Amino acid sequence: MELTKYDRFKKACLLELSIFLRQRGYSGVRPSVIGEGLSVEKVTLDLGDRMCHCVDMEEIYSEQSRSHCPTAEIARQVFECFLSFGMVERKQVECIENVLAYAVNLKKSKETLKKSRIPFLVMDDMAIYFRFNYEMRYGGTMESIVCEEHLRKWNYSVEEFFDLVKQSDSQEIGACAFNWVESPQKFGHIPVIAKSEDLCNEPYDLYGLNGAGVTFYPRVLRQFEEAFNDQVIIVPYSEQKVALVPAGRVQETWVQTKIREDIENTETRLSLSDHVYTYDNGKLCRFKDNIKEMLSIEQETHEPVNHKKEVASKRHGR
Repeated sequence: MELTKYDRFKKACLLELSIFLRQRGYSGVRPSVIGEGLSVEKVTLDLGDRMCHCVDMEEIYSEQSRSHCPTAEIARQVFECFLSFGMVERKQVECIENVLAYAVNLKKSKETLKKSRIPFLVMDDMAIYFRFNYEMRYGGTMESIVCEEHLRKWNYSVEEFFDLVKQSDSQEIGACAFNWVESPQKFGHIPVIAKSEDLCNEPYDLYGLNGAGVTFYPRVLRQFEEAFNDQVIIVPYSEQKVALVPAGRVQETWVQTKIREDIENTETRLSLSDHVYTYDNGKLCRFKDNIKEMLSIEQETHEPVNHKKEVASKRHGR
């Protein structure tokens, strides 16, 4: 099978990084990819019982695509990132309190998860797995993946573990939201931490340290439910972020246009689900069997709501 541009870049970057390490006397140290074969791949160094900073492959790929920087130079910059943030003991990173839930497309990730002995839950066409995410006080992130051995050591089933992990709130998992601003030319964004007092009755893009996995945290979705004062419609089109829309605004033309554009601009390797969900009493429930079905909903005749006036009133009252 022919490699994608991303795969070719990753292969070249890891090779250059290996060469860079040997040239500087680190002959026993090799680059390693956390989550190899999954959508969230991060490069780090294989240091055994110690861990160093990790760098998001998607971020450096996107940067290289924009700047056309030579791969050798990128490898040098990545190596300097490793040096800048130092090292910590692996046992310091691999603690339950550092775990986040991630979501990936089941069909394209199932074999990778099984082969790597990574425990996961199936939810329709999605798979939920877990990663350790350790934030250094002065910057830098150490990561690894929760494997079957971890759950055996802690004596948890994957279902029990998920119930434990998803109780975190928006600040603990870095949940951020971008609200959509209707504009004649483009959609603007105003980023906020996903707290109910900062949210309005508007559509949002939601993401976090764990990408679309943030939507599996009831405390986060409950905040949107309070802010919308309406049913929350969840469109998990990407493994990096999802669309959250008040049910009363799903049929607005500009909202449907935005959803279509986001889906069309999402790379195939990052697509997550074909389904649309609602949030109900702490759980995700199927709203539509596929996104196309939701986008084909006919406009209903109802009295228009002045959402701009409603939003301005809420913000003025803070």
